[in-house]
Amino acid sequence: MMKNPINQATVSFPKKLNITDQEIDISSLSDAQKEYYVDLFEEVVRLYQAKKKVRVIVGLSGPAGAGKSVIAAIFHEIAKQRPLPFRFESIGIDAFHYQNDFLISNLSDGEPLKNHKGRFDTYDLPKLTEALTHFSLGHSISLPVYSRKIHDPIENVMDIKRGEPALLLVEGLWLLYDKNGWDKVGKLLDYSIFVEADNDAVRNNVLKRHVRRGRSIGNASEYYEENEGKNFDLVMKTKNKANKIIPSYYDLG
Repeated sequence: MMKNPINQATVSFPKKLNITDQEIDISSLSDAQKEYYVDLFEEVVRLYQAKKKVRVIVGLSGPAGAGKSVIAAIFHEIAKQRPLPFRFESIGIDAFHYQNDFLISNLSDGEPLKNHKGRFDTYDLPKLTEALTHFSLGHSISLPVYSRKIHDPIENVMDIKRGEPALLLVEGLWLLYDKNGWDKVGKLLDYSIFVEADNDAVRNNVLKRHVRRGRSIGNASEYYEENEGKNFDLVMKTKNKANKIIPSYYDLG
């Protein structure tokens, strides 16, 4: 059992986080929010201990715009200030998107898959499943990350050595989806957390994200309705498969 768990008062929270090549302002985090995420991180640490395994995978699921990537980045900040006997890493399933060249050249219902990037069928699912399997087995592994600058995965960025104790937080929309082969991913999770969110709230968050990336508000709204809006309904249906349901990052005050 690890001693001296940290509390919110002893954690230094930065004003900004760098998430997939973007700066996210978290300077308005309340003490209640900080305490919540410190406690949640400690819960994940205890989970690792209880599993009594060298490698543990925790899934963080929920709709686009719920703040999954922000939570993962906050966990990294806490982990850096916590004396852990294992390595903490996180990865988004966007790192396993098919490359844009593939999405452009392959069609779904007569149009390029690129038009639906983020839908369950725009990911290289065998590659994701293989990576999580190798991680679970304690193998050496080199994981990709997703870049918002080039809007494509970058290969071989995160190296984890054979036998290295590690907890991997995997975040993404489809982790608890049980169709089109995603059930294989769900079975590899040791524990799952679902970030619940209101459709109107996440729509607003996603629209802001698209506008920051250069879309007009009209184009962003149209893209949302055709993509994230449809994904929202499917993803929300998976929440009851999670071991734990938590409020959206934006709903904590």
